[in-house]
Amino acid sequence: MPGNGRTADEPGGATPAPVSPSLSLFHPREEALTDYLSDDAIIKRFEPLLAHCPRNIKILTTLAEACARKMMFDKSLSFYERALEIGGGKRPDIEKAFAETTLQKLDLELSQLDPKSPDYATQRERIQNERLEHQWEEMEKV
Repeated sequence: MPGNGRTADEPGGATPAPVSPSLSLFHPREEALTDYLSDDAIIKRFEPLLAHCPRNIKILTTLAEACARKMMFDKSLSFYERALEIGGGKRPDIEKAFAETTLQKLDLELSQLDPKSPDYATQRERIQNERLEHQWEEMEKV
């Protein structure tokens, strides 16, 4: 117990506080850090890192994922595009995430259309066609 004069090694001694994996100095793991942070905290912490590491694909994809979860799809897609450019476009994992985020963006746009709007049918058709084109392009890549 704390304050009893015993060390942690002695029987009945103080128990050391558990160390969070995100605080590990010897084996820092980015995925552990992001497990404990909110998307806002991830964005706040990782965006400034881009000034020092603008070509770090892991930072870019972490930011893209956090932005996508916050439905900031344009920002997310721009981070994925940068990661793909840096990776030479040869990253199937990033390409898949980019495609899924694009579909999420289009689905959100569809859900936000006002059915009472005079151009509702036109806008709905435009977004649905864009979605189908995107899906077709993705199928052709395989």
